[in-house]
Amino acid sequence: MNEITKSDYIQTELKKFNLTDSLIAEMNQRYSTLQISGIEDKEGYALVKAARLDVKAKRVEVEKKRKELTADALKFQRAINSEAARITGLLEPIEERLHEMEKEIDGEKERIRIEKERLEQEKFAQRVKSLLEVGFEFDGVQYKANYEYSGSNHTSDNIVNIAVLPLEIKNYSEEDFGELYAHCYLYHEEKQKYLAEEKRKQEELQAKIEADRKAETERLEQLRKEQLAKEAEERRIENERLEKIRLQQEEENKRLEFERKKQAEAEARIKAEQEAERKRLEIIAKQQAEKEAALKAEADRIQNEKFQKENKSLDLPEKTEVPVQNPIATHKIEIGGHFKYTANISALTQQEAEIIAFKMLDSFENIEFDHDFVRFI
Repeated sequence: MNEITKSDYIQTELKKFNLTDSLIAEMNQRYSTLQISGIEDKEGYALVKAARLDVKAKRVEVEKKRKELTADALKFQRAINSEAARITGLLEPIEERLHEMEKEIDGEKERIRIEKERLEQEKFAQRVKSLLEVGFEFDGVQYKANYEYSGSNHTSDNIVNIAVLPLEIKNYSEEDFGELYAHCYLYHEEKQKYLAEEKRKQEELQAKIEADRKAETERLEQLRKEQLAKEAEERRIENERLEKIRLQQEEENKRLEFERKKQAEAEARIKAEQEAERKRLEIIAKQQAEKEAALKAEADRIQNEKFQKENKSLDLPEKTEVPVQNPIATHKIEIGGHFKYTANISALTQQEAEIIAFKMLDSFENIEFDHDFVRFI
């Protein structure tokens, strides 16, 4: 069945639903205006229910027709699937055998390809290893070598620079790579000789420098030891000198301490002697004063007795009160020398009391007083 026949068949079967798009549009237009005003609108409710049942009937009719039509379609589908499975079962063994033959050849081709790549990688790795052994280095882009010589066998300035890309190394023929390696090997050997000679010279120079450094170190060490010995000897001499000075100072300090103690003892002895002499003189002075006082008292007593005997008829009070106007203070005075007479004089000042006392002396008749003797007590 070609595509046109299939399409006609499908359209013929679909028409069996007997429900066109225009009929559905007409039902939608007719029933879309229905309304129910409320719970009391029985007529509106009845119209809506009748319309729903009409639409439901059409839907149920479509479902029945779908099941009827698909039942034949399912039978047709199962028949097709069964026949396709039978044919596939016959074709698959043939295809599988041919595929196994194809896989075997493809596998061998892949094995050969992989082996070829492995050999190429090994060859590349071996070539790189050979170049590294003769001084090449990889800078991330290419392999480079720099050769310097002590002679002029290869270049005028004794320097050769070589650079090759990894792809060039891989694509070199055996002959071309062998020629490159041979030249680089010679360059490398010459460079190694040059480097070895430079190393030898450097080592000789370093050895000489080391020997000179060692000799200088030994010389400086000897000078240091001599200087240390000299400084040690100077310190010893200085220490001996300082020790001698210290001992002399100690002796001097002991002598001074002895002199100080001796001086202190002498001063203490003199002070003690002076103190003893002072006390002795005080005792003598006290004794002399007591003796003089006793002699004076005895003389006063004798004079008083004499005065009493000579003046028995004179009625003179031993104490006299002499008042003055507006006194400020009362002054007690002693009048006379050997004759003891005291008076209390009230006066404004001590000078005024003294004047009054002298007037009192002048008022006494037949009595001799020592006018120079007036004192306040």
